Amino acid sequence: FMRPAELRREETHLDQLLEEVVAIARPQMERAGVQEEIHCVSLPPVHVDRALLKQALINLVYNAIEAMPNGGRLTVAMDRRGDAVEISIADTGVGIKPEHRARVFQLFFTTRPGGSGIGLASAYKTVQLHEGSIDFESEAGRGTTFRIELPLTHSASGGKLARSRAAGGVAASKV
Repeated sequence: FMRPAELRREETHLDQLLEEVVAIARPQMERAGVQEEIHCVSLPPVHVDRALLKQALINLVYNAIEAMPNGGRLTVAMDRRGDAVEISIADTGVGIKPEHRARVFQLFFTTRPGGSGIGLASAYKTVQLHEGSIDFESEAGRGTTFRIELPLTHSASGGKLARSRAAGGVAASKV
């Protein structure tokens, strides 16, 4: 986890990648009684490490499903925000307790029995490697929304680092 990762960027249509992620998670959603919604705008392809980004999104989706033990709604959305794309994964689950919000991206931090605490830390690192940002809003009993913002064009300079802040808002995921 700590060694520098080499990105293997390839041209990727993010809407197709999101559909693949949801398809992978669909059996678990059906078992959990989770309904899905997908909202994606059409964007030109971006150059990302497809496998790394796919795994990060799968981690977020699985966390969201597990946050809804009695069923609920998972919303996966993608929209353009200026020179960036915003991907959001929202659930109507239990939310993240305020005392845990500052630690959710820390390696090995988990509140789930049997959890490894690697999923969100890995997602954070992946977004950081792509010069993006990841953030979330959560409200106890109402859910959590994770938002990933990625630049639509890759800068050759390797510019900005990922930013993270815990806020108390709305929508989807249990950690």
